[in-house]
Amino acid sequence: MHHFFVLLITIFTFVLAASQIAMPNINTDILFEEDSNRQPGTPERYAHGFDVDIDLFEQGEAEQLDNGGKVWRLRIGSDNAIGMKLYFNEFYLPEGSTLAIYTDYMVDELYDSSINHEDQEFSHRLLQGDVITVEYFEPANTIEDALLNISTVYHAYKDILGFYPSAQERNCGVNVACDNGEFEDQINSVIFLDMNGYICSAALINNTSFDLTPYVLTAYHCVDPETPGEHNWFSFYFKHQSTSCSGSSGSYSYSRTGSTLRSSYYYSDFALLEMDYTPAASFNGYYAGWNRSSSPPQLSAGIHHPGGDPKKINYDNDNAFSDGWYTSNTHWRLNWDEGGTEGGSSGSPLFDDEKLIVGQLHGGSGECGSGTDYYGKMNTSWTGGGTSSTRLSDWLDPSGTGYVSITGTYNGEGGGEDPPEITLLSPNGGETLDSGTYEITWSDNFDDNISIKLYKSGVFISTIVSSTESDGSYLWNISPTLEDGDDYKIKLTNIAQSTLYDQSNSNFSIYSPGTVSLSIESVDIYPEGGTINVSMTNETAVAGYQFVVSDSPNYINITGVNDLADSGFTLSSSEEGQILAFSLLGNTIDPSSGLLVAIDFETTNTDDIELCLESAVFSNPSASPIPVVVGDCLNVELNQILSGDLNQDQVIDVLDAVLLVNGVLNPNSLNNSQIIAGDINADDILNVLDIVLLIGFILN
Repeated sequence: MHHFFVLLITIFTFVLAASQIAMPNINTDILFEEDSNRQPGTPERYAHGFDVDIDLFEQGEAEQLDNGGKVWRLRIGSDNAIGMKLYFNEFYLPEGSTLAIYTDYMVDELYDSSINHEDQEFSHRLLQGDVITVEYFEPANTIEDALLNISTVYHAYKDILGFYPSAQERNCGVNVACDNGEFEDQINSVIFLDMNGYICSAALINNTSFDLTPYVLTAYHCVDPETPGEHNWFSFYFKHQSTSCSGSSGSYSYSRTGSTLRSSYYYSDFALLEMDYTPAASFNGYYAGWNRSSSPPQLSAGIHHPGGDPKKINYDNDNAFSDGWYTSNTHWRLNWDEGGTEGGSSGSPLFDDEKLIVGQLHGGSGECGSGTDYYGKMNTSWTGGGTSSTRLSDWLDPSGTGYVSITGTYNGEGGGEDPPEITLLSPNGGETLDSGTYEITWSDNFDDNISIKLYKSGVFISTIVSSTESDGSYLWNISPTLEDGDDYKIKLTNIAQSTLYDQSNSNFSIYSPGTVSLSIESVDIYPEGGTINVSMTNETAVAGYQFVVSDSPNYINITGVNDLADSGFTLSSSEEGQILAFSLLGNTIDPSSGLLVAIDFETTNTDDIELCLESAVFSNPSASPIPVVVGDCLNVELNQILSGDLNQDQVIDVLDAVLLVNGVLNPNSLNNSQIIAGDINADDILNVLDIVLLIGFILN
């Protein structure tokens, strides 16, 4: 196919004239001045992008071929450009068609329909020269229409790929050829990243499936997560490195274009891309291993492309320090013993003493020399913002192994290290505890001591134990002074590694062993029935209750029950005396003392009975039983209402008259039995007529 392409270009040079579009002149002095004021944590710019609207089929020259095919050709020039590249905002190649892009110095690969992308966008690698040619061949009988519209023309004003020998080399570390093979594999993972006018560094990174998915780790600030499809234009250069310690040029032949953004997180400044193509064997791409531990790396090496130069390597022989950029403890901070970084190094990987990636470069104060650099932690990026689009775990551990680190690979072979784990078993949620002792239990796979802490509503309350052996259990003496509540959790933490912990999955309850006192307060008797008034004193919240009203002999039938506590409970009763109450809305009766229910009954018997409360069950809000103290039984005369005897002392006198007068003036001052006794004329109204009759009773 490539031989055909060279021949095709040669033929077209003679038979097909080409239209040429010239870009406006640019003032590179202004661009360099702007670049000198670039803020830390921003990518290095190397090209100016011209916004255009160029349709190849409208502005290019067309030629009909003898074989029935057709060719369109267009030249675009930008004076004094070191290199050029194009972005197609509308791009689609029908099957059988081909696209060639070349300059007087370089020929890009011949593209066909296999590079079509779902977003119908496309870009290519940077080509040396200030005139670029686009050439499209469409065979005869092509059914579909191609889409080839250019929206951006890039003019490279910096020689990022060393096209010309005069390109300035940055003194930012040593050429990777001087590493003597210590980091050879890791060097093969590092990528030079061209984001169409801007440059960064990146690394091919492994995942726990070892399936060679071409994930690429770089910096958040090197990509634009808010621009869908932008990443399909990125170019990835492998093996852009010198073959000698003193060399200043590297290969730029091993490149691929196109990717999809999988996840990114602003605070640790990471972005994970997936290349559209698996790197060919000739690229010798190494899928670097990683370590997401929170422990500081003991030795560090940074591999990067400063200013687009061939790969450099830096060394730091000291521990890195936990620090932050936008917020605390999100980055590793270090000072290089050898080498430094600059624009274009952003996104490059930081390797620890096990040669595993522990972060990617955000920025720093060093300009190819002494200074401080900050790398977003792999440990922070692992959980990121808590979603698949803001964390690494979903992509680098798709099978959920939980590995804390994995090795790198060329061929899909390797393994990972299981992380230390601790799992709280009890109390893990839903339990109800009271003062006394309770056995906290857990499982773990380490020897370090742990601490145990108590929380209420997410707020720290107390340390249960500051250090105890990780032997799986601890006997907790629960203080009786703890506030009652259903919002408690405990947290177990590895003392040697504070990020290793577990806590109750959900809330558990702690309640003091309070009781409920239940008793018959009074009984109102009237002809053929009455009302039993039951009172309650509760020291803890009540979420439901049941009890039985019994009489001996069995003379009464329960006809209904009324809520006197304003609980909002649903109340039910049976003729046999069963009383049941609970809330469908989670209501409770707070600690209090007073009337609970009024129970109506009917009877046709006039004998005495013994009235009792039995089989009482009261529940707290966690559905645990509350101890109940039931009052004594009560002897009741079923027919003891004497007309006029309002105080029910079996004597009609002035005491009853005073009660009746008060009742006429304020009917709410009398209970049911007193009202029945005071309604002497039985007209269901208490008035002066009843008072006159009562006085008559007293006098005669």
